Amino acid sequence: MKYSAALSYAWNLAAGEAALLKSELIEYHHLLLGIFGLEKAVSEEEKRRLGYNAYRAIKPEYDSLMKLISGYGVNYKTLRRSLRSNIGAGGYEHKNAVVHRSGECKKLFEKIDALAALKSSDPDCIHVLAVIFEGRNGEGLAGSPVAKAFAELKIDIADFAARVMKLNEGASGAARGNISFHRPDNRADSTEPEKVNMGADKIDAVSPEIKNTHFLDKYGRDLTRDARDGKLGPFIGRRSELLQIIQILARRTKNNPVLLGEAGVGKTAIAEALAVRIVEGKDPQVLGGRRVIELNVGSLIAGTKYRGEFEEKLTMILKEAEENPAVILFIDEIHTIVGAGRVEGGGTDAGNILKPALARGAIRCMGSTTMDEYQRFIESDPALERRFDKVIINEPSRDESLDIIKGLKAKFESHHGVVITEDALTASVDLSIRFAPEYNLPDKAIDLLDRACAMANIPELSVMIKRGESGDGGGGDASASFYGGSGGMVDKAHIAEALHKKTGVPLEIIKGHLAGDEKSRIIGLEAYVKENIFGQDEAVARFNERLLTAYGGFAKKRGPLATFLFLGPSGVGKTELARVATRYLFGAEDAAIRFDMSEFMEEHSVSKLIGAPPGYVGFKEGARLTDNLRAKPYSVVLLDEIDKAHPKVIDIFLQAFDEGRITDSRGKTADARNAIFIMTSNLMPEKHMGFGLFGGSKSAAESAAGDLKKYFRVEFLNRIDEIIVFKDLSEDDIRKILKPIMDEVAGMVRERSGAELVFEPGAVKAIIEAGYSRQYGARELRRAFDRAVQVPLSKLSLGGEFAKHKKWAVRSAGSEGVTIVSV
Repeated sequence: MKYSAALSYAWNLAAGEAALLKSELIEYHHLLLGIFGLEKAVSEEEKRRLGYNAYRAIKPEYDSLMKLISGYGVNYKTLRRSLRSNIGAGGYEHKNAVVHRSGECKKLFEKIDALAALKSSDPDCIHVLAVIFEGRNGEGLAGSPVAKAFAELKIDIADFAARVMKLNEGASGAARGNISFHRPDNRADSTEPEKVNMGADKIDAVSPEIKNTHFLDKYGRDLTRDARDGKLGPFIGRRSELLQIIQILARRTKNNPVLLGEAGVGKTAIAEALAVRIVEGKDPQVLGGRRVIELNVGSLIAGTKYRGEFEEKLTMILKEAEENPAVILFIDEIHTIVGAGRVEGGGTDAGNILKPALARGAIRCMGSTTMDEYQRFIESDPALERRFDKVIINEPSRDESLDIIKGLKAKFESHHGVVITEDALTASVDLSIRFAPEYNLPDKAIDLLDRACAMANIPELSVMIKRGESGDGGGGDASASFYGGSGGMVDKAHIAEALHKKTGVPLEIIKGHLAGDEKSRIIGLEAYVKENIFGQDEAVARFNERLLTAYGGFAKKRGPLATFLFLGPSGVGKTELARVATRYLFGAEDAAIRFDMSEFMEEHSVSKLIGAPPGYVGFKEGARLTDNLRAKPYSVVLLDEIDKAHPKVIDIFLQAFDEGRITDSRGKTADARNAIFIMTSNLMPEKHMGFGLFGGSKSAAESAAGDLKKYFRVEFLNRIDEIIVFKDLSEDDIRKILKPIMDEVAGMVRERSGAELVFEPGAVKAIIEAGYSRQYGARELRRAFDRAVQVPLSKLSLGGEFAKHKKWAVRSAGSEGVTIVSV
């Protein structure tokens, strides 16, 4: 008797199961293990090994088996595991590869042959199940390993037997394809939150007869096969979007959904969830027997050297899709079909080739892209656009994203070999929302968790340790092993470290946010600044007070953390205050985004900050302001000499100071809510200048603000939080500025030669007179010091003079400045 390809394959599996369980003979329950293991035959590896014809012959019986088990909340892998456990291991060791049937199993096959003869067909797996579960209620299996396994998994064996008998009523796989079963009443669907791979409302119909899909298999990825192999999911939520997609697929016309949403919101995942839903047997009236195949447009174009090759490939794919109405094509980044395959000098593209098939309703096609790309490429072709029905995919909420992350926890733990704490899951969502606003949930949270797991699993580069040198006294084995980490616990500290390495946000700020005390650091700012900025105590105090209000959360506003305008003569510490504050708040001076506004004196220089408009030179080049804000959202933005900028340039900051965001020429938005904007200007009316006059007091700022209306628009000035006036520096302030410079040089002399260098009061006064002026402030002080001290010191050092004397003094030389002499 000739058996079906699927039964032959299951028979070989049954022999292997009997040998594995150390049973002397093949029993009927081993044969059941083989039939329940038929899913191995449809894996990609077996498909290549067996050949495509064998796969096509096995697939219908496999689909019938999937119908039987769906709806019970278990899969065949779980059923096989339970059945093996109840069969138990024997004690027989097979000496060769041949395993014989038991007498009972031989009688079983006689009944199978007789049943198949009545059907005028070859014996197949359904005939085997019909004989084993005969009597419709499976009474003959009472007390057997099969009955025990079914009871453990809460599968009603009588209901299962009835399904088998009903399925066997069809004379062939095609006839069986019209049979549908309802799920048992005690198997309720999961709804809150939904896990797409749980339960089923109905068992889907068997796939229609599969014709040759060589091109679809070659250039596509079968998502339903991946779902069946357990490679996809789990998927949580998105019930309304999935319902909308299924309703569109059920339409008679325009049944091609296109998923529109920003990058990272889960468009591709929803398409994969649809494939899982098909495998689980849900919504059979629409999805029964369907295959979702993801088409790779890039692989289609690859290798097409001559005109017509691309069109031929795509035409063959569409032909196969038409011949197999169960196929749903999925094209990720569907906007790429517009222009794909078009060659220079003419020719058509993928979009135009697709149009006739979509118009006839011959194929079902599902796509995904962003709203911008859809408007740019798809809507620009009305004939193509009207074939699709839009499904908007919004970014999930914080709680929805947390549910998604929790659903993925087991997969990450298995992949990385780590244990993930609940705190880490919560931190991955909350920190990604707080510190990565330019990306979208859930992708940014998943990416952060994945990065943290990899860092925990591989904390450093592996090192080779020779076993003979490991210090264990084991002796002469000179072989080597590699060690580079062994997993461990992933907690919120790992998430913070991963975020720090990804975004560059200082680790202490991230950890402060986790601990809830990230704002306490601001308390020490004033003392730190006063150690580095001299003579501007009132200005520093007002600067600190404003930041205290911003970080304390009492300044209710939508704009940046704080916006300052520093006024005062040159060289009094305006820019230096910005640098010192940046170093303290963000860990390094390079966290500042600095612009010399004298570069933006022309109206067209706006394009340097936010990019050139479409159609102009430089449109695709970066925008300096918005790109830097996206890269470093936690920073100080220093706009030096703001009064030199063109009024049109100043106007672009109105949106930033009011709404806390800036939109560039490409329509992308940069978040400025976590930045501190500091503008400096030398635009000081004479009445506000002078030693100590008005200082940094509030009255000086109010008076200066009135005069500034002559130079800046009122709406710009009204958006500034604090206008701080810096006073001129006194001689005592200059001495304080010079002292750390002198200490630094004296320390270098001591370190290099062991000699002592002192500065006499007359020399200090001479250096101040040479380096400070009311016009330039302390800006020239360093250069004057270098000329008066550094140059002579270098000559003495190179001449070896420091070795002759151990004490040197910098002394006033009258009109000649200063001199360095030994004492």
